[in-house]
Amino acid sequence: MIMEAFNLAEFKGGNSNFKKDGKYPDRVTPGGYVCTVTGLKNSADIQGYNSSPFIEFYLLTECGKQGSARFWVIKQTDKPSTKDWKAKQLKDFLMNCGVKQFTTDAESCKQALNKRVQCAFVSEEYVGKNKETMQPEKKTAIKYLWSSGIGKKLTYDAKYNKTLSDEDKQLLATIGTMDIEPQPQTQQVVSQSHADEDLPF
Repeated sequence: MIMEAFNLAEFKGGNSNFKKDGKYPDRVTPGGYVCTVTGLKNSADIQGYNSSPFIEFYLLTECGKQGSARFWVIKQTDKPSTKDWKAKQLKDFLMNCGVKQFTTDAESCKQALNKRVQCAFVSEEYVGKNKETMQPEKKTAIKYLWSSGIGKKLTYDAKYNKTLSDEDKQLLATIGTMDIEPQPQTQQVVSQSHADEDLPF
């Protein structure tokens, strides 16, 4: 598999994200799921996106929830250990989907479409920005952790979920004591999508 290339220009095929009755399903919550790969996209197709390039697979769980698995593209500036980690993450996912041919990156990824795979998802808290008040607030993202083939063991433990750091908690506490108009502070679960521009990863 020519992981160094990650030729995003070739990633043009693939199904769209799953919709039922014109609506997207609810997002997954932390845990392990049996999923079907319903679509594929790459960051090169996102108008105005200038951050780190990625490939993302849309996933639909057997219980009808939506998830996604994002893989960051290898860059020439990455350290050798980072390149190896990125390559292993994607290839492991594809192999767990049942992909056996690795002629090109694009074709290998397309082979995963409509395949079933077990995936674990975790939550990660971070300080984001309230789009209405523009004030910092705690948010929660759901992220793909790892996968396994159908019929094999999939490990998930709540200890993998990440909460706010002490520094971020202090930041929010400090802001809470400032003389600003009170706003509702609710925890939001957001998707891994290009629309979430304030995600820290």
